[in-house]
Amino acid sequence: AEAAQVALDEARQAQQAVAEQVRLAAEALRQLEQQQQTAHREGERRQGQRQSLEAELHRGQAERDTRAQERQQQAEKLNTLKQQAHALETDVETLARGKATYEATLKGHQESLDALRESAYQVQRTLDIRRQEFTMTQSLVDSLEGFSESVKFLKKAQGWAREPLLLGDCFTCPENYKKALEAVLEPYLNYLVVETRAEAMAGMRLLREAGRGRANFFILAEVREIVTSRSGANVGPYNGSFELLSLVESDAYLKPLAHYLVGNVCVVKDGYSFEAGLPDGLVVVETSGTLLTKRATLVGGSLGLFEGTRIGRAQNLEKLAPEIAQLETELTQQQQAYADLARQIQELQKTNPAQRLEQQQRELQLMQRQVSMLQVREDEFKQFEARNLTRRQDIEAEIARLDALTAEAAPAALALQTQIDEALLGVQAAQRNQEATAQALALKQDAHNRENIAGVEARNLVASLEKDLRRQAEQTEQIIQAEATRTAELATVATDLEELTIANAGFDEQIVALYATRDALLAALNAEHEGVAALRLQLTEQDSALKQIRRERDERQQQLAQLKDQGTEIRIQENAMRERMEVEFGISIGSLNPEVLFDQPLSEIPLEPLEAEVMRLRDQIQRFGEVNPTAIEAYEEVKQRWDFIQAQRTDLFEARENLLSTIEEMDTTAKAKFMDAFERIRDNFGRVFRTLFTEHDTCDLTLVNPDNVLESPIEIMARPKGKRPLTINQLSGGEKTLTATSLLFAIYLLKPAPFCIFDEVDAPLDDANIDKFTNIIGEFSGQSQFIVVTHNKRTMVKTNVMYGVTMEETGISRVLPVSIEALNLN
Repeated sequence: AEAAQVALDEARQAQQAVAEQVRLAAEALRQLEQQQQTAHREGERRQGQRQSLEAELHRGQAERDTRAQERQQQAEKLNTLKQQAHALETDVETLARGKATYEATLKGHQESLDALRESAYQVQRTLDIRRQEFTMTQSLVDSLEGFSESVKFLKKAQGWAREPLLLGDCFTCPENYKKALEAVLEPYLNYLVVETRAEAMAGMRLLREAGRGRANFFILAEVREIVTSRSGANVGPYNGSFELLSLVESDAYLKPLAHYLVGNVCVVKDGYSFEAGLPDGLVVVETSGTLLTKRATLVGGSLGLFEGTRIGRAQNLEKLAPEIAQLETELTQQQQAYADLARQIQELQKTNPAQRLEQQQRELQLMQRQVSMLQVREDEFKQFEARNLTRRQDIEAEIARLDALTAEAAPAALALQTQIDEALLGVQAAQRNQEATAQALALKQDAHNRENIAGVEARNLVASLEKDLRRQAEQTEQIIQAEATRTAELATVATDLEELTIANAGFDEQIVALYATRDALLAALNAEHEGVAALRLQLTEQDSALKQIRRERDERQQQLAQLKDQGTEIRIQENAMRERMEVEFGISIGSLNPEVLFDQPLSEIPLEPLEAEVMRLRDQIQRFGEVNPTAIEAYEEVKQRWDFIQAQRTDLFEARENLLSTIEEMDTTAKAKFMDAFERIRDNFGRVFRTLFTEHDTCDLTLVNPDNVLESPIEIMARPKGKRPLTINQLSGGEKTLTATSLLFAIYLLKPAPFCIFDEVDAPLDDANIDKFTNIIGEFSGQSQFIVVTHNKRTMVKTNVMYGVTMEETGISRVLPVSIEALNLN
């Protein structure tokens, strides 16, 4: 084995030397081949670069030819657009000037129309007021509102006097002083004015015969004599006042009566501070009529709503009639002028140049955008030509450089190929020498291996036997030690068992004694529990009896207190009754004899019916009040007023019924139209919803309160496939968006709108739903214009015109429009 090992080592050394030679030769050959491959790749790269540059030259030339043709077409189109834009600018300027003239004219007409409308409204309002005043005054004159029954009877009677006049119809004055005049004439407003005493006597005979009460008369013939006899005896004006007579208007034959009634009356401003001691016969009245005074007399207070309306009613009617006619004429003229001006405005609006101007401006803006785009394209053409020329020069220079490098590398490639051939021959010779050395090494390696295997087998057998012997000795020692340990443990266990047996016998006796003690204690404890329970039962019974006694005591105390209160109340009532009888009736209770006053004992007479009858009689006596001799006349006046109010009330109720019927009719019509629109929107909502989702998805619109459709909220139900939401809030953001879009287009189908704006509606949608959204917009874009704010490219692709907002300078935004249709056409 050792000799084989030595031979093997020598063979290995020889083989390593030959292998080193082969490695060095192969390394040299590999380096040369790498150099050749590098040179070959470099040549191929240069050739590829040259071909690519030549192809780029051809493409650049073709693109230059195409761009030159496009540039020529664009230049012609640009010139045409500039000419059209110039013509449109001229038209726009002309239309703008016409629009300014039109707007100024229209504004002037509209202002005139507004002024006429306001003037007509004021005239109409004044006319309505005058008509109402005329109607009310006529009604008061016809019905003699505020006058006694006797006066009304004599005014309607014929033949007893030539022309009986009411005092209030004899005089009038400016409106501001009517209340003052009425305050002075208040005692005489129910007087009739006749010419002679015979006429007054005839009127009184009529009243007596008809039983229509009494009347007062002014006799003009006698008034003239009185005024003539005291001519110049009137009291002069009071300090800071003027004579009321100077304001009174009447017919000439009634002037003495006016002088007789108000010749001594002066008018002062409201709030005048009267001095003490007015001259005899002077009467002073405030302008508003709230205060009237003379020596030793003062009359004043608040005024009623209709004060001042009983003076000059007939004269007021005569003034109102022509004023109403004048107002009606003026209103008719203004209405005719208003209609003429409205027709002029309508004719003027037909020639409105705004629509044509707006159309021309849109066309001009479109042309200007096209011109701007063409100019931008022209700039791009120029930049392209400059870049193309520079690139062509660079390519030609690069091709020349690559040709020079290729020519320089050809000789070096030939010399490198010769070196590679020589190195290849050396490598082949070294490889043959290596193969012979390897065969000799293999023979020696086989012999060495056989000898080595036999030695290894022998050594392994000896080691295995020694290991078995050691293991058996260790097992024998362990068995001996284990046997000694178990013997000692057995002796210890026997000793412990004997001790435990003795101790167990003693414990059994102790347990028996403890059980006996426990039974005795339990018996004693049960006896104690029974005694405690009996005591608790007795204590509970005593507590119940004590509570019952306390309740009875409290009840007795309450009854005693109630009896005391009743006794006190009875004493108070008795004292009050005693005092009342002494004060009201002058009778002392002690002097009354019940047997004389009542036919039965007092204990048998019920008090409540007597008290109720006494209170009823007392209230009835108090309501009677004092006797009013003019109650019949007052009753007739109140009754007429009541009849008038009842008629007005009936009219109001009829108007209310008409109004309610009109409201009901309007509600019925509104409900019918609403339900028709609701059902149509509901059907449209289902169709559009299934278009945006799938055919299997469902949706619905429901009324929360079907009994009151005009006030009922509307619930939107959407159920995409695979979901059962209770409300729309349980849907995802995309589903909510599509549902809202469906409802929007459902309403749109009922009443299309010219414009529709979406603000980032497609933000929560995925690509498939965005396509559905853009498709449905495309379907409706033929009828309306849609403005969509979006950041999604799929939506942008479907638009016709795109507006981008940029900020080139801080705080200054700029809008850049891009026509997608124009780009697609180009």
